[in-house]
Amino acid sequence: MTARNGLAAGTVALACIGLLGWNVLQAPSRQAAGGALETLVLRDLSLRVRCLGSLEAKNSITVHSKLSGSILKRHAQEGDPVKKDQVILEIDVNAFLSELRADQESLDNTRREAAKAKRELRVQKRLFGLGAVPKRNIEDAADLLDQTSSVLAKASRDIEEKRKKLANAKLSSPMDGLLLRDFLKGANSATQDKEAFIVGTLDAFIAKVFLDEIDLGKVAAGLPAEVIVSAFPNSPLLGRVTALAVQAERASYAKIPVIIELRDTKGLALKPNLSVEARIETGTLK
Repeated sequence: MTARNGLAAGTVALACIGLLGWNVLQAPSRQAAGGALETLVLRDLSLRVRCLGSLEAKNSITVHSKLSGSILKRHAQEGDPVKKDQVILEIDVNAFLSELRADQESLDNTRREAAKAKRELRVQKRLFGLGAVPKRNIEDAADLLDQTSSVLAKASRDIEEKRKKLANAKLSSPMDGLLLRDFLKGANSATQDKEAFIVGTLDAFIAKVFLDEIDLGKVAAGLPAEVIVSAFPNSPLLGRVTALAVQAERASYAKIPVIIELRDTKGLALKPNLSVEARIETGTLK
């Protein structure tokens, strides 16, 4: 290093030291003049689990179809107000009635067979008393009567169950509220035991979200949560976990349903099925 370069480096170093010292000396006067010194505050770090889902009406009931058949008539559309016991949907029962008539004919034939088997047993008992037939004939006739009677009893029960189902051809609202969802919208037929529609009110909401199985051990009922509705990203809602399943809804679906009840909707125009992101607080890092 040349003498000239050494002199330049020394000058720069002295200038930096001087500037630092001047700032140190000026600090008390700055504070006295109203300058604020920032204080570093250490806070606990909140640990959260994030999961996605959608909104559902808290007060709602899902109605299932009790029989299969073509849809004959719709009396309400999604979003319509409905009253308790109001008919929402009618299912055409003509095909069901044809099936019922065929079953009734089969039942009548079975009754005749049972009566015939009963008469045959009486005949075999008389013949056995006269010594005309062996005891084996009575046993065979009794077995036939038992079999026929069993078939008759089952057929009678099946017929009675089908007759009861006829009363369910009209699907009615179970409560006052709104027709929140029509699972058969655009469909031409209903299927027995499948969801038909949901009726409920919009006075309270829950978020149904899906938790990764790997995080199941971290979440429990009672934990606080923040819910972000996709339609209102700048208005986070507070809630609390009220329920969670112990396993996934489907074997091939590694997500656990979790229910979060929202405390206050802040007057937002919430609707069922809006997408949400939930941030469940699972603890803090000290």
